[in-house]
Parts: sequence; C-alpha cells; structure tokens
Amino acid sequence: MSEAWLWHSLEAATLDINASVLSKRQWHPESLITFGASLMIALGLGGSLAGLLENESVEQMVANILVLPASILISLIVWLQVNRRLYKVPMTLGDTFGFNRKKSLQCLLSGLIVGFVLVLAAMLLAFVSAKIIEALGKDPGLASLDEDNNGVITLEEWANAEKALFSLDVNKDGQLSREEIMAKTNIFGDASSLVVLDTDKDMVISREEIQNAASNLASLDKNNDGQLSGEEITTKANPQKLVLVIADLVEKKRYVILGFFVCMAVFVAPIVEEILFRGILYPAIKQIGYPRLAAIGTAILFALFHVNLVTFASLTAVALGLILLYEFTDNLLAPIIAHSIFNASNVFMIFLSSGHAPVSSWIIW
Repeated sequence: MSEAWLWHSLEAATLDINASVLSKRQWHPESLITFGASLMIALGLGGSLAGLLENESVEQMVANILVLPASILISLIVWLQVNRRLYKVPMTLGDTFGFNRKKSLQCLLSGLIVGFVLVLAAMLLAFVSAKIIEALGKDPGLASLDEDNNGVITLEEWANAEKALFSLDVNKDGQLSREEIMAKTNIFGDASSLVVLDTDKDMVISREEIQNAASNLASLDKNNDGQLSGEEITTKANPQKLVLVIADLVEKKRYVILGFFVCMAVFVAPIVEEILFRGILYPAIKQIGYPRLAAIGTAILFALFHVNLVTFASLTAVALGLILLYEFTDNLLAPIIAHSIFNASNVFMIFLSSGHAPVSSWIIW
C-alpha cells in the first residue's frame, strides 16, 4: 500500500464539505453583523428581565428558556428585513433554509433515521464521559483523611479526622482558610467536599468545626455504613440541570409546567437551535472559505451552549451528524426533525427513569 494511496483514502474519508450538495445561501455577508448585534441585544435584555425573578426558581428557568427562541425570532426578522431593504436581497425563509427544496419525504425519513442513530451514539459517548469524569474526580480534600490510601475512609480514620485535617493547616493558625480548602479541589475545579465541615458557611473551617469534623462527615455517608466509600469521596458526573428539573416535575406531577418544558424541548428548541447553528452560523462560516472550521467550530459551540461537561463530547458528535444531514438534504427540515427525535427520546427516558432511580448523567437535553 503506497503512502500516496493511503493519503488519498484518508482525504476521501474526511468530511469534504466543498463537494456537498448544500447550495450557496444568497444573503449579503455584511448583513450577518446585523443578525449578531440584534441577537446579543435581545439576549441581554431577555437575560436581564429573567434576572429579576427569584434566583434558581422554576419561573426563572422558564424565562431563561424563552429568552433564546424569542431572541432568535426577533433577530431573524431584523436580518431578513435588512437584506431586503438595505441590501436589496429578496430573502425568504424557504430560500434561506432550503424549505422550498420539495424533499419533505426524504427529510422526514432521513431525519427519523439519523435522529435515532444520534440518540444511541450520544448515550454511549455520554456514558464513557461520565465514567472518565468519575475516574478523575477523586476529592483530594477527603482523600487526605484516607490514611492507608485504600480508597475508603474507615470508621477509625473517620474518628481521626481532626488530626488529619490539622495536617492541611499549612500556616498553622489552627483553622483551614479559604485558600487551604480550595487547594484541595479536583481536576475539574469542583469545591472540595471539605466544605461540608464549614457549618457557618464563612469559607473558613475553624478549630471548633475541625473538632466536630467526625460528626459532620456523617452527612456524606449516603448508605449509612459508618464509612466513606470510594464513590462517596468521588465527584459524580452530574446530569444537566434542566434534566433534573424535568425529572423533579415528573415526580411531583406538575403537568402544566411539565407540558411547557416538553413542548420547548421537542418542538421549539430543535427549530431555533437548528436555525442558529446549522441554518445561519455554519453556512456563514463555510461560505467565506472555511468549511472545516465551520463544521468543527459550530459543533463545539453547540456543545458548549448546553453547559455540561458530561454531554460535551456527545453533543459535539450530534452537531456534526446534523451538519452532515443538512449537507445531504440541503433542507434544514431534516436536521430539525432529527433534533426533535433526539430531544423527544431523551425526554421519554426522563419520564421512564423518574421515581425509580436517580436520573442518569448521560440523559441529554
């Protein structure tokens, strides 16, 4: 096998977006500045209004969820009008996103197939990511109490916690300062579980709190076996916050607000996210001569947008799959359907797991 043949094979296996069927979008390039500015202004105003609501409340989460689709809709209207009136480009939604390509059946079938394939691939990647996080997420603060380094804090080591904690007192002032506590963070920067000893929440573990350490550590003993096992001193891969909220609403049978979240996940989110990431950002970067940057960059941005370490690799892969589907069909309807199937499948799994076991970290919103 020659080196030239091998190189040709690798190139053929690489995403060749320049040879794709995705047609050139006719918007004026400079008009994208208007879209970006409108989106930033709308997001800023929406976020400010949501910030007026009670922090961490369901109402605030509802408002935050509504901000993005509303902002994208406003920006889309402004953008279309700027192209029509300022740049004299007669843009329509059908031309811009390929809805007028008359491939409805092909889009439906390919969207269904790709959607289910992405569900399976994303779950596998998220499961692997969760295991890696848990393997690397040992809590250094609690691990310092494990004198024999066997991954378990036994009852005897628990009783000797006071002595072990004083060994962390670098400046020998009889207490653990914020800096001394934060020095014991794991690879992901999570605050050490030593903060459970800080009963007055002043970010200083005083001499008295150190002396009461043994009794306060009991709150970490989830299975009440009198010791802290490896799992109890390890950072858990947490599900997305919104997934936990949905699971809580299912358990509490709050069906009205639950219906809102489900509609947003299955119908609204796929439309607005596909318009933003695949419909506008991807072709915009591609058309200025950077096809691979467009694919990889927007895929990573899509994953970062969901703000969860466990699902980062999964959502990057999902985004690349949706880009390939868009390239294949030249119609944004196909990735919208696939995205909707993907979200619906994950919502179904939240319903399935709620009330029976903790929600898995690999369920993706």
